[in-house]
Amino acid sequence: IARYNALAHTIAEFTGETPEMVVAKAVSGSNNVRLAWEVNPPTDARGERAFYGDKTNGYLYDLLNWNCQPQYEQLLAPLRGISGQRVLVVGAGLGTEADVMADRNEVDVFELPGVLKDFAMRRLGTRVDWLHGDTLGKAIGADDCGEYDLIVAIDTLEHIHPDEVGDVLVAMEKALKPKGSLYAHNNFGQQDIYPMHHNHGATFAAWCDRVGLKQTGGNLWVRS
Repeated sequence: IARYNALAHTIAEFTGETPEMVVAKAVSGSNNVRLAWEVNPPTDARGERAFYGDKTNGYLYDLLNWNCQPQYEQLLAPLRGISGQRVLVVGAGLGTEADVMADRNEVDVFELPGVLKDFAMRRLGTRVDWLHGDTLGKAIGADDCGEYDLIVAIDTLEHIHPDEVGDVLVAMEKALKPKGSLYAHNNFGQQDIYPMHHNHGATFAAWCDRVGLKQTGGNLWVRS
């Protein structure tokens, strides 16, 4: 509850709303995003990226709810013990995953330009470094090839348009060290409440096989 209230106040400072207004919107959970999507659903990858950057997409409030759920805390728990790693967080959301690792690791973060990136940059400040670009492929530069010990992508891949998911996976492959690890949680379902989710399950599994990522735990893949 304390974490929820603190995060609600941080969002309120960012949006200019009262904390009570932020909490009232967060109570609606996924409806915030679903309704925004259904009003004007994107028809291509560029439009989908623009949707996630739009300040009216409702994600700040939906993610406030999600970031304070027991299931999300269970996903965060393994990240709290990581230290001395060079880490890339793909899909920052509210910045919580980067936040729990920033003090003990060298953390780079990628988020699409727009509201979530603006909020996370304000929240995290200079504790992390940011990759810039409207796609991960553009953001990964020559200096980032094979540099990351760990890539974290929690509930990220399902939000990528089918026309671009292959490019995102190639960029992650490029960024990860030969013996690096991927910590991922994919929600390729729940299209009833999240109509923007894409089922990339088969694509993801085939990519893991191709690049030698072997699942060693519930959400951990290690590159052999």
